[in-house]
Amino acid sequence: TWGKAFRSDYWDLGSYLQKLRKEMKFPIATFTATAIYGGIEDMYGETRDSLNMINPISYFGYVKRDDLEVRIQQAKIEQGSFNEYLMAKYTILLKRISMFLKKNQKTLIYFPMIRYIHDFHNFVKHNAMEDIYKQVALYYGTMSKDEKHENFLKFRQGDAKVMLATKAFGMGIDIPDINNVLHFAPTGNVCDYIQEIGRAARNLDKGRAFFDYLSKDFVHVNRLHGISTIKKQQLVQVLEKIVQILDQNKDKDYARNLLVNAEEFRYIFEKRSSTDQDGDIDNKLKTALLIIEKDFIQKMGYSPIVARPRSVFAREYFMIQKDVEEKFVEQYKPYFNLVRKRTNEGNIYGSTYVLNMKQLWEDHYKKLSFPQFKYKFYNKAKDLELPFLDYVLPVLLLELELKAENIHDFLFKVDQTIDQISNLFSEFIRDQKYFTLNDVSNRLQKIMRKSSYYCDSLASIFMQSAQNYNRFLRKTKNFHSSFIKYYEEREAYTITSGFFQFTDWIKNEAKNLLYDTNTTKLEAKKYEAFLPKTNENRTEKTFVLLGILEALGLLLYKVNGGNNPEIYIRINSRLQLERVIKNAVNYRNLILENVYNRHKISVAMLTYLFEKEVKTEDFWEYIEDYFLGKIPDEVLARVGRNEDN
Repeated sequence: TWGKAFRSDYWDLGSYLQKLRKEMKFPIATFTATAIYGGIEDMYGETRDSLNMINPISYFGYVKRDDLEVRIQQAKIEQGSFNEYLMAKYTILLKRISMFLKKNQKTLIYFPMIRYIHDFHNFVKHNAMEDIYKQVALYYGTMSKDEKHENFLKFRQGDAKVMLATKAFGMGIDIPDINNVLHFAPTGNVCDYIQEIGRAARNLDKGRAFFDYLSKDFVHVNRLHGISTIKKQQLVQVLEKIVQILDQNKDKDYARNLLVNAEEFRYIFEKRSSTDQDGDIDNKLKTALLIIEKDFIQKMGYSPIVARPRSVFAREYFMIQKDVEEKFVEQYKPYFNLVRKRTNEGNIYGSTYVLNMKQLWEDHYKKLSFPQFKYKFYNKAKDLELPFLDYVLPVLLLELELKAENIHDFLFKVDQTIDQISNLFSEFIRDQKYFTLNDVSNRLQKIMRKSSYYCDSLASIFMQSAQNYNRFLRKTKNFHSSFIKYYEEREAYTITSGFFQFTDWIKNEAKNLLYDTNTTKLEAKKYEAFLPKTNENRTEKTFVLLGILEALGLLLYKVNGGNNPEIYIRINSRLQLERVIKNAVNYRNLILENVYNRHKISVAMLTYLFEKEVKTEDFWEYIEDYFLGKIPDEVLARVGRNEDN
């Protein structure tokens, strides 16, 4: 089953299959529910070429659903502010579900973001009868597995007639008797919309899809696209980080062959807030590397950078409790090697060891897959019969290189730089006005005398990090008052004086990190730190700190022993990478531009259908043409006009 939109790893299947075909012959079969054939969004051709399929036999089914009636109408409601728009949507939805419940019909409602599920659920609680509220279940990706399963069963068995869900309610879910599918707003592209309305009437004579269109409906999908899509700035930041790692490895043999950990790039792809739905740093990094590589090949015929995921056998680091260390090491000597001897009296844990998990798995647990073994290992599963699991602490090994003569010079530079930035934000606090990333970047250019690209990048990382720190405080403090707010409809921020908690934290934590008992000085500029993996909040905060310090050019860091497999990167031409970095403002990535263009076409196509309030028969005619690569001239003209504007 093809799903390249979900995982960048799918793009590597073709090269693996090609290697296998040198040794054996076998057929390849691919299946998908929604793939466009021909035209600008030719998914069929991409799939075929990516898998190196030679003259494949193709079979096309029918996208048209004769048993699914589509009811689209523009809501005749005045909506001024964004909040007024939301209230209008919630009111319409509540009227719809009240009507469906009177008819005892099962209804699925899709939302683009989790926050709107909770907002609407709360709206129902305060504006509807209790018997309606009791009929509503929720389903989204970040719910616990048990909660999702319980709510799924409620809906399937009819104990709850209304399901509020994100697109997480999709893969592997088959409920035969859903009467109605509604959308609060689009959750993705045309393909997503067709798949989602297709949940209706799987085993009924007739189902219906409703869309009550308001002009602000595409704010959400545009924001989701902005969150989930890799940005040009992030591609350049990835290249900068790779060149920095090259510099760190310049004295080593095979310096052009790098093994990197996705955690080292976390600050580039960090989530903006807890409502952002894609926090998979590993997948984002691999996608970014893929986009860079494919673009170079398209432009130059070869790529100066080649990236491939390694196997899942990453190195794992552990501290061992002092009271059992000697006996422990003797018993498990074949699997543990000493990394750093430590005699600190104030800690129950002693020295740090690297574990050869691959060898342990091969010797004793081959009946399990390696990922299964690793999962059980970290969850201390009793059936592994490994008594030592209670005496080890999993840690990350951080290699730190200060961009200063010594620790005192480094800390002085941290204080000086952060104080400069704090003064910049004082203006925004004093003015109490909305400000944008561009406003921050312009002020950074004045005080730091750096390029516009550098300051754009720094502004993005700094504001993203501030929002994450604010999120950490909300988790850990009962009465925390948010010091930063982001207004998606304005793409702007406001901050309060509490913002200085964040800048003070940076200065204090930079000092604490280097003077921590788990940190060892190797040379004047080089340090080694061990970070316990058991405290997720502390780990995330440490990576926020390291990301800011690296973005400011104050240190470089490398991570060993993360949860993700390492990625192998071969550098064929450093010169080409440096050219992109030095001319970042004018860098164009054709693959990325194609992704943006497809998004604009998809939004324009859905807007066209909703504004025309097309009837069922016409809707399916348009959709069938779309999946055959035929896009109405009016849609293409709309995209062209938007580009001109």
